[in-house]
Amino acid sequence: MLSEISLTLKSCIKKGLTPERIDVMTICELVDERNYPIRDFFYGKQEVDVTYIGSLISDYIIDYFTQRDIVVLSVFDEFIIEEQHEEELVRVMKNAYAFVCDNETNCKIVKEK
Repeated sequence: MLSEISLTLKSCIKKGLTPERIDVMTICELVDERNYPIRDFFYGKQEVDVTYIGSLISDYIIDYFTQRDIVVLSVFDEFIIEEQHEEELVRVMKNAYAFVCDNETNCKIVKEK
């Protein structure tokens, strides 16, 4: 199957074959097929890495405030921000959790002194 598909973007564009969207499973299947000797190393463990999920949530929050020129400090899983932005921080934290985890279930935010 792979031999029938040209994966160079320029050749696809010249032929008018560039799709607007390629679904992820198609890409994964093509990568698997092309790299079959090492495909067992691609996807890693099926376990959830909580620290990775936490880092994605932190990235979302920091990016949000950085784009708005609002200073926010991250210390482990805590955030320090000016008091005037506190409500916005809580909202963004919930949005980040929902975005990364696909829901807000178990999203608990506790204000510490």
